Amino acid sequence: MRGKLLAVMLVVAGALAYIAAPFYTAWTIRDAAKNSKPSVLATSVYWPTVKVTLKESLKKIATPEPLLARSTSKRPGLMSRMWHRVKTSLGRSVVNRLVDSYANPEGFAKVFSYGRTYRTQIRGWKDPEESLPLFARIKAVWARVRRAEFKSWTRFELDMVDKFEPLRMYCGVLELRGFRWMLTEVRVLQTGVQQIATNGGRQLLQRIKTAAVPRTAR
Repeated sequence: MRGKLLAVMLVVAGALAYIAAPFYTAWTIRDAAKNSKPSVLATSVYWPTVKVTLKESLKKIATPEPLLARSTSKRPGLMSRMWHRVKTSLGRSVVNRLVDSYANPEGFAKVFSYGRTYRTQIRGWKDPEESLPLFARIKAVWARVRRAEFKSWTRFELDMVDKFEPLRMYCGVLELRGFRWMLTEVRVLQTGVQQIATNGGRQLLQRIKTAAVPRTAR
């Protein structure tokens, strides 16, 4: 009887550890970015696929809305179409350069550092979570999570609202590779006329509206 009880306890402990592992990896990535630990980011993030998914999502945000969606009364002129192509090309090239420069262990930590410097020294904003104990900080982070789902035994998806921009959401994918969970995809979703005009825009808008509603209100 005692042996069976021990076996059950080991199974339960293993299941809990399995469920907690991707959350722990996400937390360590966040902590490594905030505290400039590129060695952790190098082993916890698979940067080639993260770059691809970041570029895809950021280009949708940077690309101007379709001309036909903005002008229904008449066909846009030649100059309007040319200017639209220029803005689209510039937006995509800027995204490519930014992602290539900062989507790496050292660059990712710099982005967090730049953001903190801007908010604290330029805008004079202080993060209230910094002074909280660990459990309270974990609770505050969890309050911004809008979806946490195992899609398979080796794939976990996590959607989280930005702390400073409630209409911006980060969608991450963690995959179990060997015996380690790694962040393999990151997408940024944000409301915008250009996204509403595209296929799936309505679902995207509804998803972000839902994210802005506190858990207690649902």
